[in-house]
Amino acid sequence: MFASKTTNSCSTWTRCYLATIGYVYAIDVDPTNSATVYAGGNPGIYRTTDSGINWINVSSGLTAVVVDIAIDPFTTTTLYAASRDGVFKTTNSGGGWTNTGCSEVSCLVLDPQTQGTIYCGTATGVFKSTNAGETWVSMNNGLQDTNVTCMGIDPDNYLFVGTLSNGLYRWQLNTGSTENRVRTAYPNFCTISPNPVTDNALITYQINSPGYTHITLYNASGQLLRTLLETEHQSGVHTLFFPIFDMPAGIYFVHVETCHEVFVTKFVCCK
Repeated sequence: MFASKTTNSCSTWTRCYLATIGYVYAIDVDPTNSATVYAGGNPGIYRTTDSGINWINVSSGLTAVVVDIAIDPFTTTTLYAASRDGVFKTTNSGGGWTNTGCSEVSCLVLDPQTQGTIYCGTATGVFKSTNAGETWVSMNNGLQDTNVTCMGIDPDNYLFVGTLSNGLYRWQLNTGSTENRVRTAYPNFCTISPNPVTDNALITYQINSPGYTHITLYNASGQLLRTLLETEHQSGVHTLFFPIFDMPAGIYFVHVETCHEVFVTKFVCCK
């Protein structure tokens, strides 16, 4: 398990080792002290207070792989972690974590201007807490795809939500009453199940226009590993099964290229 660090605007990188095994899926830096960094993934969360020289495990109370981390900008000893089991919270820099609720959480953001306001994206939509995770309410009005994959916030203006198969949405924060679909460049979709993958993967993808389709597999370094499919497709939903028994654990990307566009889906291989 490792993270990488640069001190020269990405000209070179130094690898920081956190543990002998595992993968990092999320990183957040203390906004008041850049030497303090949290890295979450599988297994758990690690913290450094010396810019990555030394790391300690701060995972007590966590029960699932961490996919996102957010530090409270008002009280930086308070953090939130997203996982399949819910949104976990610590008030002592990772000394102990408690589950605040929700499930199948893929991402979360904190409102940097309103203390205690948190948004999390899940497989069943968006949830909001205004009391630092004590209670959660859904806010899915107008959201045509509730499988949320990513989130971003423009304070006082919009909460942006990316979905698995139906584009990008925004919620107007100053009224809290409307969601609008934002046109994206990738109307097709591609999903991989299960994710994480342990032995065999099923790719489900939609082609909106008939024509040539090229599906390839890349590793996290951008190296082409193999071509999975080259064929002519009719429009519609298609599936492709492929085994991963010969692939080491890690993060991979499937590229689906048609005559008109390319779209990419990430998956995790676990051994």
